[in-house]
Amino acid sequence: FYLQSFYESIKTTIGVLPVLIVDKGSAALGYSNENSTLLNADHRSICKFETPSSSEYASVRNSLAKLVTRGASFTVRMIHATFADRGSAAQQT
Repeated sequence: FYLQSFYESIKTTIGVLPVLIVDKGSAALGYSNENSTLLNADHRSICKFETPSSSEYASVRNSLAKLVTRGASFTVRMIHATFADRGSAAQQT
């Protein structure tokens, strides 16, 4: 499996203090198959994109497209391996 995490780069003002709520250490789980991506956003705007042409939107879209492609590729390999195993078993009988 593959993981994708996103984290913010702009502090969010809570009360009078600006705070970075989700930094890389908070967003990333630390798995070797994880990709962490910095977004130029604060906590309130990290999932609210101005336009589909914004760099943050493109970053999330491209990351998700990679996950879908990798997942589909993995599924195809697993199906192929399953049928190959069935073929081998059929040839042995």
